[in-house]
Amino acid sequence: MSIRSDAYDICKLIWDSPSREYLKSLLLKLQASEAGYLARGQRAQILSFLIIDQRKPELEKKLHPLHIVPLKDEERILLSNAHRQIVQLNKECIASLSPKLPQCIKSIDPYVKFGYEQLPVGVEYDILTEKTIEKMAASFSKHPAIEVVLHSMLPDTTKMTEGKYAESVLTISETLFKAGVFDAPSDFQRILFSQAKDSIQRIIARHITALTCIQASLSVLDQLVYQAILSNKLPLLDKNNIIEIGQMSKNLVGNGLSLLYQPGEQLVMSNICDIVLVKSEALGLPLGQLWKVEAVHHEYSQEFGSSEELTLREVDENLNPFGHLLEHI
Repeated sequence: MSIRSDAYDICKLIWDSPSREYLKSLLLKLQASEAGYLARGQRAQILSFLIIDQRKPELEKKLHPLHIVPLKDEERILLSNAHRQIVQLNKECIASLSPKLPQCIKSIDPYVKFGYEQLPVGVEYDILTEKTIEKMAASFSKHPAIEVVLHSMLPDTTKMTEGKYAESVLTISETLFKAGVFDAPSDFQRILFSQAKDSIQRIIARHITALTCIQASLSVLDQLVYQAILSNKLPLLDKNNIIEIGQMSKNLVGNGLSLLYQPGEQLVMSNICDIVLVKSEALGLPLGQLWKVEAVHHEYSQEFGSSEELTLREVDENLNPFGHLLEHI
C-alpha cells in the first residue's frame, strides 16, 4: 500500500458520505457563478469560495459591474465545516512533527498564506469522519519527507522562527514553480553538484526541501478530496481525447509532460492544480499515474475545435510532485 492508494480509498469513502450530495450541489452551483470564476484564481478549493464571499464588497468595487451573490448562512456553514475537516486532516497527517518542531507547522499548511480565520460554526456535516482522518493520517505519517525533516534538524534549523520557516518554504515553492516542469532550478543544481551531502548548507537545503515536499503532498491530498466531492472519478487523458503529446522531461525535480487534448461531455476543461490521470501507450504511461496541472493554454482550430494544452507534473506514490528532488538533495 502507498499514500496514493490510501488516498484513493479515502475518496471512495467520501462518495458514500451522507453530506456529499448537498455539498457537491452547492459547489457546482458556485463554480458556475461569478464567484466560481474568481475562486479558480485562488486555488484553495473550498476555502476559495469563503474568501470571495468575505471580500465581496472589495471585489465588486474593484471589478465593477461584477455582482457576486452572497452566500446564505447555511451555505457558509456547510463550506466552513467541510474546509475545517480538511484542515484537521492536514494537521493529523503531520502530527509527528508538531512536538519536535512546532515552529515549522504553519510553513507546511497549504492554506496559511490566505489568512482566513473566521470560519462560522454550525450543524456538523461530516465529509471526513474521524476514522477516515485517522486512517489517512496513519498512512501519511510514513511519508519519507517527514523522516528527512526530523533527521536533518541542526542547531541552525531549530533556532529558525515560525516566520523564517514560512518564508523559506514559500521561496522554494515559488522557485520550483517558476522553473517549470521541464527543468530543475539552477540553485538546486549548484547545491547538488558543489556541496558535500554532510555540509551544513546541503543539510539545511534538505531540511527545507523536505518541508516543501510535505506541503506539496498535502496540497495534492486536499485537491483529491475536493475532486472526490465533485466527481466519482478523476479526469482521464488517453487516446480517446489526447490530440498530441508534446515535451516530456525527467529531471532532478520530477517528471514533466505537455499535451494537447480535446474536452468533451465526459471530460470538462481543466484548471491549474487539478489532478488528472494520463494513459499513453506511446509514452509507456499506464493507467494509475497521477499528474498535477501546472499550466493551461486554451486553443481553438477549425480542425479540432476547442482544445487545451496542459503542462503537467507527475505526482508520485507519496503524492509528492517533487519526489526526485527529495531523493537527490
